[in-house]
Amino acid sequence: MVDRQAGGRTMPPGLGVSDRQQSSRRHVDTFVCPPEKHISVTSSELKQAIKNRLELEDRGTFEELCKLMEGMANFDFVDLKFRMTNNFLPFGCGARNTIFLQRSSKNLPTTPVLDKKEEEFIEDVYEVLRSSHYTLLTNEEWDLATSENFNLNLPMEVNWEYMDKNLLVRFWQSTPGREAIRKALPDCMADRILVFHRGMGTEKLSGLLLDQKLDLLMEYTVFALLEKLEQPLKEALDKVRSLIGLQKQQPQQ
Repeated sequence: MVDRQAGGRTMPPGLGVSDRQQSSRRHVDTFVCPPEKHISVTSSELKQAIKNRLELEDRGTFEELCKLMEGMANFDFVDLKFRMTNNFLPFGCGARNTIFLQRSSKNLPTTPVLDKKEEEFIEDVYEVLRSSHYTLLTNEEWDLATSENFNLNLPMEVNWEYMDKNLLVRFWQSTPGREAIRKALPDCMADRILVFHRGMGTEKLSGLLLDQKLDLLMEYTVFALLEKLEQPLKEALDKVRSLIGLQKQQPQQ
């Protein structure tokens, strides 16, 4: 939570909403950001920083401890890695236009079998990303990115119809918990693609920023004035219409 100075004065902590409304000379802008869910450095940098704090005779033991911990972490994902590889194999062979090798006594996988492999693969990818502290893009985050021009602005257009819309629909409908998660996702993409992100950063920009300053000036003057005059103008127009005997046209039901 960050408080910004306003009018050359720093706002005292703990100032409530009612206090701000009563004070005409004080103003505070509050920004609330979720805490980081990961260590924003690489594992090698982190290990090196810890090693530099240890005695020389303890550094070898620390290296062995790191290898043991990494081995234990990888062991937990052995079954998951094997299942993801096995489920993706027929689709990978089809994408590479290669032969899907299997025992001669087995037939080619049927459509229900392929659908099940798809669902299991998506479930595993979803759980791996969640375990890695990635979060799904929500409606609020997408609206913010769109309004502030943080989204991709290259001259391109996504062909959503090219993507399979049944796979993720089955995935979201598989459990009540996933149905609740689906309601908070953007409708334009939630049934076509999974968009994850991790962490937040601060955008910094330096320069004259003439266009941005002109936009703010127009917003604070012209647009603000028009917004204030909108209701009085409507009331005046209604009075004029009533005086000359005109009635508003009723919308058709």
